[in-house]
Amino acid sequence: MLVNSTWLTLLLLFVGVYYLFLYVVALTSRDAEDRPPENNFYFVFVPAKNEEKVIERTLASFSGWKGDNYRVIVINDGSTDRTHEMVERAASVDKTIVFLDRRPDCAGASKGAVLNFALQQIRFFLDHNFLEPLNLDAGFREAYDDSHIIVGCFDADALVQKNTLDEVTRVFSSGDFDAVQTAVRIYNREQSWLATMQDIEFLGFSRIIQKARMCFGSVGMGGNGQFARLSSLLQLGDEPWGRTLTEDLELGLRLICKGMRLGFVSNVITEQEGVTHIRPLFRQRTRWLQGHFTNWKYIPSVCRSRARLVTKVDTVFYLTFVTSVFLVALSATLSVLSILRLIQVRNSLLAVFYDRNYALGVIVLVLYSTMFLPLFMHSLSAFYSGTSRARRFLLAVLFAAYTYVWLPAGFTAIFRILKGETSWVKTERVSMVASPESRDAVREGVQRRRTPRFPAREGILVNNTPSLLVDISEGGAGVLVRGVAIDTHSVRLTIPGSERNVTATVAWQRSSTAGSVL
Repeated sequence: MLVNSTWLTLLLLFVGVYYLFLYVVALTSRDAEDRPPENNFYFVFVPAKNEEKVIERTLASFSGWKGDNYRVIVINDGSTDRTHEMVERAASVDKTIVFLDRRPDCAGASKGAVLNFALQQIRFFLDHNFLEPLNLDAGFREAYDDSHIIVGCFDADALVQKNTLDEVTRVFSSGDFDAVQTAVRIYNREQSWLATMQDIEFLGFSRIIQKARMCFGSVGMGGNGQFARLSSLLQLGDEPWGRTLTEDLELGLRLICKGMRLGFVSNVITEQEGVTHIRPLFRQRTRWLQGHFTNWKYIPSVCRSRARLVTKVDTVFYLTFVTSVFLVALSATLSVLSILRLIQVRNSLLAVFYDRNYALGVIVLVLYSTMFLPLFMHSLSAFYSGTSRARRFLLAVLFAAYTYVWLPAGFTAIFRILKGETSWVKTERVSMVASPESRDAVREGVQRRRTPRFPAREGILVNNTPSLLVDISEGGAGVLVRGVAIDTHSVRLTIPGSERNVTATVAWQRSSTAGSVL
């Protein structure tokens, strides 16, 4: 049986050449132009579900940010461990940390649902000028319009740099960017060879490619280090984050479909935890690929959008080039079958070299198979400068083998799509609970709150007065009411999203104009 694999080689060659083109673009591109910095305010969302191993360390890293132009909004999504008490303790002493707690009947849906909930709460507080739960001053809305309010997203294992907001602001100020993504790497990269491979993956591939894609305005949004203007998010409706397994990628695609530009900041790195065992890595990559495939539904909208042609082309390439893992598998299968003499493979492209000289054909095949090595070696030389050249080369070769984990993950993702499975297993954290030093960092040098601490649930209206639901149980609910003197001992109210009526009892009242707790 004769099989002509020329088309397969041409496709893989095109993919490889395009990524090498992006590599050259990244090396020759300039950093964002320095312009007078915008006066932005940042709401940073941190979804948290059973994050007791990492959340204190994450909040300690946020405490290194300077100034008072940000709030870290931690959203507890039905945690059953000590996440709630850890975040509540940090929020009780640091006014930049705001704690939202989803109702048990709403928790556990998806990360996109958590982010949409947080955004809806921010809009409720801002629209009603109810700023006390956010520890903001009365003149906040006069100082910041929607285009200068930036919403950031980080996972609960994130470690941020002190200059993150300064550099993100610089990129937003340099052009008409609607969203900005930071670079990402693995902070436990020395814990295992698998974590090292993930670090190279983010630095040697994602960071370089993202830097090039910034020139096209088509940067991919990630789950860590993602920022977007509030005005841009509102153009996507009440729920800008979708329900796919990769809501971060989906958000970027929805922004592009609206003709918006996405930027990248390469000199600020958000560090995250890498998995250290192959099984959770396989599950994670399967989820990513399944989300990637399901987001193909946006390709027609991207093509019809008002985005620049180069943005459309690069976005479509990015979405479809993930199939190259299957092309590589097919190429390898054909090679094995040819070696076993079960089929005869004809490749007109490589035959040009083999027919002239067999050794030349082998050299061309090796160069063709290793065209990505320069990209990885460049990143290794920049971020692994303390290791020898021989070790860096070995790491690059190991990484080439590591990438084949995408192959079984890809087939599993397709199988799950065909079966209609959309559930996912949260990636297990491997870090230990934060050290006493990191806990002290949360408390050191922070400002006390102006009001007693109540674990926030969500904003509601009580008699048309913006209020904060702070507790809920079978016996009733706690509500913080702003600017209203409560003359009665209790009131009746309906819990949002349900028909359940509960009794709210007056528990604390500071003054007739400052607020009450029911």
